[in-house]
Amino acid sequence: MTGDGTHPGTASAPRGARRIGSRLAFVAWLAVTCAATASPAAAQIVRGRVLEEGVGTPLPGAMIVLIDGEGTQVGRILTDDLGRFTLRAPQAGAYTLRADRIGYASITSPPLELAPGAAAFHDMVIPVQAIALDNITVEGERRCVLRPEGGLDVARVWEEARKALAAAAFTDETSVYRYVTMRYERDLDPDARTVTNEQRNFSDLMQRQTFVSRPVEELMADGFVQEEEDGTYYYAPDANVMLSDAFLDTHCLRVREGEDESAGLIGLAFEPVEGRRGHIDIRGVMWLEPESSELQWLEYNYADLDADLRSRHVGGKVMFAGLPNGTWVVREWYIRMPRPGMRPNPFTNIPERFLAGIRETGAVVMRILTPLGETLVEAETGTIEGTVLDSLHTRPLEGARVFAEGTDHSVVTGEDGNYRLTGLTEGVYRISYHHPVLEEVGFAPEAVEVEVRRGEIAPLRLLTPSRREVLRDACAEAGPAERTAVLAGRVVDGVSGVPVEGALVTATWTGWDIGTIAPGSNPRGGGDPTAGLVRLEQRDGQYEAITGTDGRFLFCRVPAGPSVVVEAGTANGAAEPETLVLEEAGQAQFMTVYIRNQ
Repeated sequence: MTGDGTHPGTASAPRGARRIGSRLAFVAWLAVTCAATASPAAAQIVRGRVLEEGVGTPLPGAMIVLIDGEGTQVGRILTDDLGRFTLRAPQAGAYTLRADRIGYASITSPPLELAPGAAAFHDMVIPVQAIALDNITVEGERRCVLRPEGGLDVARVWEEARKALAAAAFTDETSVYRYVTMRYERDLDPDARTVTNEQRNFSDLMQRQTFVSRPVEELMADGFVQEEEDGTYYYAPDANVMLSDAFLDTHCLRVREGEDESAGLIGLAFEPVEGRRGHIDIRGVMWLEPESSELQWLEYNYADLDADLRSRHVGGKVMFAGLPNGTWVVREWYIRMPRPGMRPNPFTNIPERFLAGIRETGAVVMRILTPLGETLVEAETGTIEGTVLDSLHTRPLEGARVFAEGTDHSVVTGEDGNYRLTGLTEGVYRISYHHPVLEEVGFAPEAVEVEVRRGEIAPLRLLTPSRREVLRDACAEAGPAERTAVLAGRVVDGVSGVPVEGALVTATWTGWDIGTIAPGSNPRGGGDPTAGLVRLEQRDGQYEAITGTDGRFLFCRVPAGPSVVVEAGTANGAAEPETLVLEEAGQAQFMTVYIRNQ
């Protein structure tokens, strides 16, 4: 449960999901072996291969589905690197096989009669012509279709999305891989643009699944947002939910054209049918790459949320990736929930709820491994890197701590002034930095917003001001004054060096104003004999300040030229008086004052 009473749901879901991985022959063999040994030894067995038509080349990664005489799916398996498969039928009878491969037409075998304990062998030959979705006419199907039939463009797109979803569900069910994940929870602004707070947690144990939703029956009955005694729970759909009869019977589909992030992709939009009221459902889009027909990601939002919490950013995203052996995995997912706040209505002054921000919870699969521990995939995350330069902007600044505000991402620059923030999820981060020299004068640079994208490096060079620039800027509100300078410093304990709070600091000086006596009339007659002579007038001055928790003080308009005596003390001790001269008008000087306890 999040701090405002919202709960993230557990789930699985995923642009540009690329084919990733390495040699996966062992994994494919393991998947076949697990499926083949899951039933009693006397079961009926169907073996075969999937081959390309005309050339006989084996096709790995094809999903083979075993269907009984009543049309029920009773088994499925992915072909190995040699195109082989083995399935066990639960009982004797007539069965058919269906071969699904993303980007290719699905084919079905003739009926296969299996006697008790018997084995059958059947090769599936798939036409080599690939199915491309780039000739889909989006404008031609604006209506939302329930359970689309073959021939319609929406049916063609659904068929390819279904294959990827089925492969993802199979991969999870058979636990072919182990996953090392990074889960995170972060707060975003109401536009879901800037990260204001983030916590991360890396899994210590390898997980068998990346994302599992609630049972589809529960989601269809109670909705994707459920109110409980301890708060509100938000749920996301996984592959099994999207494939279920319950979901397909209550949601219609239409084809959509991509734009912005999804430009160049083809979308299969889904939405609840009319009349589904009483609970909060989801609507969204599955995005596919037209040329390869591969599913890239699924995005959704919550339909019928309260008006004061609605936003196009409230919802979620599930990103998929296909491996060369035909398995599909969820490489990243997140759920975005509204973070409500209260404020007075500007007209009635009555408190009302509003969308104060977005709470996002999700996970990134950092590594995918085989059961033997071989790494197949390393995650791509975002990086910010650059250099921190000194006040002259010519030399690297060593020892600066660069960090993303509200997160635990931070790094200290070395001799070369370079830094590198890695492992960042997508989003806009506020990047700032500290350095001991600048901290002494209370300098806090304005954060710079940087957009992070997966697999990309965002460059950012940071330039530090001089002490003089910092102190002069701090006195900008005092206004300019001729022949004055800036004096700042910090009071610290003479033994520990810890800043002293509540110390009284005084700066005292004696100066002279130099001028001439203006001409005037002599009361006894005649002119003023002193007219035009130089006149010296003594001027004494003093500034006082009480230090805060950081021990700092600042005097903005100290006369340049005369000697200035600086003293500091507390109830328990005092500093030795220190005399200095600010010789140059506009000068900014920093000093450290050491308190000695009595």
